[in-house]
Amino acid sequence: MSSRIEELELNEESLPLPFRWRGVWILSAMFVVGNLFSIPQLVQQGDPVPGVPLWAVFVSLNFLVVAAGQFFANRTGLGAPLIEGRLTRQGALGLSRQAILAAVLIGVLASPFVVMYNRYLAAGTGSQPELWRLVLASCDAGIQEETFHRFFLMCLFVWVGWRVQGAYRGAPKPAVYWIAILLSACLFAWDHVEGYTANLSQERIVEVLAFTGSAGVAFGWCYWKFGLECAILAHILFDAVGMVLVNVVYFPANALVLPITVCALIVAGVVSGRALFYGR
Repeated sequence: MSSRIEELELNEESLPLPFRWRGVWILSAMFVVGNLFSIPQLVQQGDPVPGVPLWAVFVSLNFLVVAAGQFFANRTGLGAPLIEGRLTRQGALGLSRQAILAAVLIGVLASPFVVMYNRYLAAGTGSQPELWRLVLASCDAGIQEETFHRFFLMCLFVWVGWRVQGAYRGAPKPAVYWIAILLSACLFAWDHVEGYTANLSQERIVEVLAFTGSAGVAFGWCYWKFGLECAILAHILFDAVGMVLVNVVYFPANALVLPITVCALIVAGVVSGRALFYGR
């Protein structure tokens, strides 16, 4: 399976790539839009919506994170190829078939983790969420978390590993990318449990870390092979499909809904996996 990195390795002079401020602005704008998508869910949960001054500070910090991520991405062969292609009119103008299939496959296979993560709903401690709000919030999570954990942190780790590797021309070795994937996945997992350690048992914490860490590895692989847009799509599908399952499992409207949903997900996973790995 070819990747953007493998293409760059064919030309050792291709790194670093040009720094494009327009790309930084586009990703920052995506972050802002994603933030707005999360507001309906915050309102339903009764959580406070950040005021404009705090929100402006948050957006400004994100702009700096995106700019730093762009700097490191340009030196490691990672990045957002769809956005770059639009800006240069030289790359792909849409996600490749392989990238879409990989995102669908990961979204389907990893979505049961969301059900386990929200298992407390089965005990009656939560109310049934409105699905449309959750889907919008999934877009926010996909954009925000992938921008930080993959575009910034993973690129930073790859860049550090590349420097330690001592090779200053061409793309870093695959081992460097895998180490960066694992490190960013660990921080991604900790982000999902860090605020709840006082309310969770030790076993529950380990469980959540394992679930979210595994998903983080999958998103990191997507980013490495296909770029940021693929990782964002996989994350959005992971959350959105997972929350559909949460509604089906914990708040079933009909006894047939759960088996039909599970069968549909199995079919989608098999079809996308076969098409991805066997080209059919």
